[in-house]
Amino acid sequence: MKHITSIFLVALFYSSQVSAWTKTFDWEDYPDDSRNTLGLNAFKYTKVSRERAHNSNASLEMGIQTGQDGWNEFGATFDLPPAKVDGPNGERLVPMSLPDIKEGDELWYRIWYYFPEGFDFSTDSSQGLKISRLRTASSGGQFEASVGLLIDSGGITIGNEVESKLPSTERNSQGVQVPRGEWHAIEHYLKFSSVSGKGVRRVWQNGKLIFEDKQSATLETSTSIAAQMFLFTYWNGGAPKSQICYLDDMVFTTDRPSNTDSHGNPYLGIGNVQFVAPPNPPSSIE
Repeated sequence: MKHITSIFLVALFYSSQVSAWTKTFDWEDYPDDSRNTLGLNAFKYTKVSRERAHNSNASLEMGIQTGQDGWNEFGATFDLPPAKVDGPNGERLVPMSLPDIKEGDELWYRIWYYFPEGFDFSTDSSQGLKISRLRTASSGGQFEASVGLLIDSGGITIGNEVESKLPSTERNSQGVQVPRGEWHAIEHYLKFSSVSGKGVRRVWQNGKLIFEDKQSATLETSTSIAAQMFLFTYWNGGAPKSQICYLDDMVFTTDRPSNTDSHGNPYLGIGNVQFVAPPNPPSSIE
């Protein structure tokens, strides 16, 4: 059986201001069972698959085995595209990365998920399954905190370690249970600020705004950066059973979308992705 393990997108560090950029993944251009060519060989149960797809023919399949926490097998970069480069401190990093996101910057990302019937979100803790999170770092590259999203049997949980709030204390009472057996879009927006009242976070399920926070800081200090993006990095205990899920039509962008939700907020939405200005990815992202 193929299974889900942790996967992450590691950020390159830049000293100069980075222009807005957009990166998308529909997985169509990658061969079946892509693993070594994508740098996925360290992720034993992650591969490009054509078993299911949101649109077209391919998606990213991820799996976990009974009792695994998703972190013990964590240990390599997620190469997209498959070409490594050296970081300023000798790190082995990858071009598909988040250029430094700093004080005042914005990020939108949307992922379509498919959890098969019977998929079990239960964990050994009250926090939930970490499905995506941004790790923030000091200007010197030292890890500071994580800001992310989790899923449990009740729905989506919001985590913000910058504010020292456990995800369980940030329960989103408006969100609906994440469904099984169908594709489901989860979008997350962050405006990064170390000042309470200037940071912003919003979450949408299938295009409906379910969470907004305009009070909490999203960076530790004014010189902190959002340095790494992780997907499915920790189960908060051992997985209850061996199971798989699929991710597709992933969009990561600092370009302001031209789509707006029913409250007038810019968002990617569930249809075609459009922007106020044409995307202009930096040369470091291939």
